[in-house]
Amino acid sequence: MSEKKSVQPAPKTTSKKRTHAKGNPGRGGAQPGAGRPKKPIPYAEIEKISRLHPSDEEIAGFCGISRTTLEDWKKDPEYQACVERGRANGKLNLRRTQMAKAEQGDGTMLVWLGKNMLGQADKAEVKHSHVQIVVQRLADEEQG
Repeated sequence: MSEKKSVQPAPKTTSKKRTHAKGNPGRGGAQPGAGRPKKPIPYAEIEKISRLHPSDEEIAGFCGISRTTLEDWKKDPEYQACVERGRANGKLNLRRTQMAKAEQGDGTMLVWLGKNMLGQADKAEVKHSHVQIVVQRLADEEQG
């Protein structure tokens, strides 16, 4: 006689929720702490180079970051303040240099500063006497 072996079903395992490294449920999407660490903003360097009024591409290249990262930095109020201070200092330095040139007697700089700072303008005075003479000659030729 042969013995019958009873077939028993495999034991049921209870399903556990899967968790990721930080204990977050595996729902996909961005996870806190995931990805590359954010590059800190070098505020002192940003203020220094902003004196030269660089473009966004130049700032990103100087800092070794992407344009996307720079766009994120531009949302930071401290970053914005550094750029504004740097640009203001750059304008002041330029004005100081221009004034020094003008004080040295640079005629071109004197004229440029006069126009831009003092509202001076080149005014050409038109004399009508030449026009009247030409008109008179034309009238004389028609009569004679």
